[in-house]
Amino acid sequence: MTLEPSGSRLPARGTDELQFSVRVRPRTLDVYYLTTAELHELASVGVSLHLMFFGVSAGAAVALVIALLTATLDTRTNAVFVALLAVSLLGVAYFSVRAVLDWRARDRVVRSVTDAERRAN
Repeated sequence: MTLEPSGSRLPARGTDELQFSVRVRPRTLDVYYLTTAELHELASVGVSLHLMFFGVSAGAAVALVIALLTATLDTRTNAVFVALLAVSLLGVAYFSVRAVLDWRARDRVVRSVTDAERRAN
């Protein structure tokens, strides 16, 4: 469906006469009903926080490995760097697992909402 104004002349400046074309294109708008718990689950920032801390821990681990491999450190400083590396690797493991678990939980909520709507139709 196309609507076009009659005539092809341009409107004079300062007049209210407008020329326009409207083309209607088929689109689909899906509306889903959510419970409060589902909305909070979808809006939670758990995944992004866990990914951020994963990135910080991974960056610290890389920096510590580079420092351990390239610098000459005395025994005590070397032990401190190795301990910090172990802590940062634990952080990498923990935050990566938490991010994946939160991502899957959010994905389950989205699937349950969309599947419920499909079953209703």
